[in-house]
Amino acid sequence: MRKPHIPPRDIARDFKVSEAFFSTTDGRGVILAGNRVFSRISGYTEVELIGKPHNIIRHPDVPRAVFKLLWDTLATGQPICAYVKNMAKDGAYYWVVALVAPMPGGYLSVRFKPTSALLPIVESVYREMRAIEIAAEENGQSGDDAMAASTAFLVKALASKGFADYGAFMRALLREELVSREQELARQGLRLFEDLPHPGHDAVAGALFRNCATGRADYATMRQHFTSLDELWRLDQELRSASQKILEQAGDVGTVAFNVAFRASKLGHEGQSVAVIASYLNQSAVQISGLVKDITKRIGVVSERLSRVVFDLAWLRLQFEMAVVYQHEIASELGPDGHGLNAEQLQVRWGMLGHLRDVFESTGRRALQELEGLAREGAGITDHSDNLDRIVMALRVARVSGLVESSRLESDAFRTIFAQVDKQIESTMQELKQLNRISGRLQQLSSEAPRIGADIRAAGDHLEAHHAEMIQLSAQRTPDDTGWTDVDGTSDLHAA
Repeated sequence: MRKPHIPPRDIARDFKVSEAFFSTTDGRGVILAGNRVFSRISGYTEVELIGKPHNIIRHPDVPRAVFKLLWDTLATGQPICAYVKNMAKDGAYYWVVALVAPMPGGYLSVRFKPTSALLPIVESVYREMRAIEIAAEENGQSGDDAMAASTAFLVKALASKGFADYGAFMRALLREELVSREQELARQGLRLFEDLPHPGHDAVAGALFRNCATGRADYATMRQHFTSLDELWRLDQELRSASQKILEQAGDVGTVAFNVAFRASKLGHEGQSVAVIASYLNQSAVQISGLVKDITKRIGVVSERLSRVVFDLAWLRLQFEMAVVYQHEIASELGPDGHGLNAEQLQVRWGMLGHLRDVFESTGRRALQELEGLAREGAGITDHSDNLDRIVMALRVARVSGLVESSRLESDAFRTIFAQVDKQIESTMQELKQLNRISGRLQQLSSEAPRIGADIRAAGDHLEAHHAEMIQLSAQRTPDDTGWTDVDGTSDLHAA
């Protein structure tokens, strides 16, 4: 089905930071369902959206290469996060952070408003990418060649910002956007969940009211865990920095050892004792370099695992937020007396809630595996730093011996060199203290993995139980219970 031609307008469609929305599609990208916020922001009614290709909201400013990246990633069974500029029915635009993941029979997309400083940077990159694609196609190149050139520009742009690949960037952007979103929610005094009127005697409305309360409590717990995860992210950056500094300092000690050995060789027999010290300094520098390289390698493994943990749990938290928001939305539509939705509408909404539950369970399993691996792999960093500590302490002894020999030889040059060693050793010791502090805190936070896992499982169990309960209660309802039978006896089960 061809997308209707709508001329884009340079008018932003605004929505609140507290609003999140979602849609589901089949495997071909045809919209199966979406929530009320999606309809309102896009400007399309639910009827206009259902059964249409999701590119009905596609904006021409978004590079084709971005969508290719999205579909290629989804084809591997992995989720993807990206900035997307969408177009409403009236041609207005709205930017979103979009997280898309496979679900049984199709895909789930959850979106929220971007607020971080990354968006302006990405807007500029997208403009360049789109210009590359248009120029390539105007020059007679194929669409695939145009997207390849656009993708190459994206890779180079990400590398210039320190990202090894798009996966590293998307994990960083999700973290940045969620942190920024939390700050904006607090600054604007916004809440994620609307107040619900206390239900009357309707069983479905009453159960949904209770389930919303449980969902809010579970979400508050998951939100607290995200604060710990953000600290893990910062510790990861500090850990990399500390290991790099120690590696550089080990190289400096090696250079000093070479200078000592060179000067000692000119003294002949008289410089033999200093030459021995120089040899020891060099061996220590080699040992330090070897250990730091091992630590750096282990940190790389832990860091990669850590970034996946942060991404999965952030994505998990967003999915759960969407599920709770959607339960509130259903409760608001249903009303306290349970008359607001008919049987067919309820069936559609429970199906949508089931999709959110399915993706939550899938992401939760992956997140728990990554958490368990993080706890195992983080334990070795402290062992390596303890060995480094012993070597650096031995270097202090070598430095004292060097100063004694310098005094015996009455050599200002040697005294100056060994004074440099002293400064480097002290600097290395400070970095080691920092490394030990960071790795200790990393282990402490990693040890919380079982508790985080238990909370994730509990939230998933509650979501599963709520879904099953709502389906069961809805199936037990009769027209007389709900007001779905008109006074003339005709049914309005298929009313809008």
